[in-house]
Amino acid sequence: SGSDQFTAGKACFIYVYASGLPVTVDVSGPPRTGNISFTDGTYTSSTPPNSEWDGWNIVSNPYPSQVNWDADAGWTRTNVSGSMYVWDNAILDYRGWQASTPGTGIAINGGSNIIASSQAFWIQTTGTPTFSCTEVVKSSSSPTFYKMSGNTGLLTFRVTDMSNTDYFDETVLRFMPGMSSGYDPDFDSHRLHSETSLIPNLSSLSADLYMAINTLPEINGNTDIPIAVRVNKTGNYVLRVKNLENV
Repeated sequence: SGSDQFTAGKACFIYVYASGLPVTVDVSGPPRTGNISFTDGTYTSSTPPNSEWDGWNIVSNPYPSQVNWDADAGWTRTNVSGSMYVWDNAILDYRGWQASTPGTGIAINGGSNIIASSQAFWIQTTGTPTFSCTEVVKSSSSPTFYKMSGNTGLLTFRVTDMSNTDYFDETVLRFMPGMSSGYDPDFDSHRLHSETSLIPNLSSLSADLYMAINTLPEINGNTDIPIAVRVNKTGNYVLRVKNLENV
């Protein structure tokens, strides 16, 4: 109802009828300051556990300013993956950011480390979480700026529907010394599939898990890495690879 109160850090879906769009939603109350604990973050395991599907939570930026997911300090993410995802209706898909090391994060589908004020975003927990932040994570950067990673050792694959080039999906392979080929929540990101069948889905496979970002050991010879493409309609699709010179 119009009198409902929002809990800091808790996300919600609001259905807006098509007639009379656009609409303006007004909120009132004191701005949120200080430390924030995301108490709605939970973890429920399947039987048997499934790291691809377990632990998804939707939360929101409670501050009146944007925040930096890639901040050097200020986040406590115990049993929380380093990845976050924001739904972008303009591309009918999720934009993501993987913050394995502050300042060297990786974008998926043009995602950004900057989360707008009140913006809802998805995280994945890997156990009973402790998820909080301080005002140190606030940022003055533009929340609409989607920056690309400065990492080397990256391969970015993109599949595009040639009947509408706005319909695309990406997956990233990253090669780093000392990494394993298994799933690591601090360096890998599961694929969060689009909520519409119009968008093609692209993933790399790691032990039968569908990955948006897959961090692997350095290549020292011939290596086979399965790439999975899933489409829901017949058509012409193009698969391109960027940054081959980085590997």
